[in-house]
Order: sequence, then structure tokens, then C-alpha cells
Amino acid sequence: MDLLYVVLRTLLICTIGLLIAFQGRRMGLSIFNLTGRLNRLQFIICFIALMILFHIVHYIDNMFLDFVVSLPAYWLTRVIVWLLLATLFPLSCVLFGRRIHDIGFNAWAGILWSVIMIFINTYS
Repeated sequence: MDLLYVVLRTLLICTIGLLIAFQGRRMGLSIFNLTGRLNRLQFIICFIALMILFHIVHYIDNMFLDFVVSLPAYWLTRVIVWLLLATLFPLSCVLFGRRIHDIGFNAWAGILWSVIMIFINTYS
């Protein structure tokens, strides 16, 4: 039952993240465009920055949960962390989608890898 909850939570976070990405593409923001190239240095720098942001979200999650004393505060903390993860998801999709597209695969493989990262982050 715990695994089903994590899978549903991951799907919710990824759906919200994809809605953010599609809205960003509709507004014309070039950061959400999956076309383009990333060389190794750009990928490494963006990957390290993304992992630092994921670590900050995880730290915020742990810090908030230390001070939670009621059930509504617990769920408010969870929703805040989920929204933070949903904002990081499109950036992860773009980063991995562009790099995997450079190696010759479809960009959907990068999006799948981002979903796996969100799943691992929410499961731990």
C-alpha cells in the first residue's frame, strides 16, 4: 500500500510539473524547449545545480517535519514540498531530454528518467 501511495504521489507531482512546462512553452519561455544541444560541461554544471536544488528541497522537507505537531501542518508541509518538486521536474525533463537527445535517443527517455528521479526522491 505504501508503494501505491508513492507511485500516485509521483504521478501527481509529474503531472503538475508537465502542466508548468506546457504553460511555460505556451508563454514562449525557451528554457522549456526540448530542442537544442547540451555539451558535457553544460550538462555537468546544470546537473550539479539541479542536484543541489533537490538536496535543498529534501533539507526543507526534513526541517519542516521536525516542527510539525498537527495533522494539517503535516499535510501543508507535504503540499509545499510536492509543489517545490513539481517546479523542479520540468527543469529535470529539459536537462535530461536535451542530453539524451544529443546521444541519439528520443527525448521521452529523458522525461522517463526524470520521473524515475522524482519517484526515488519521494520514496526515500
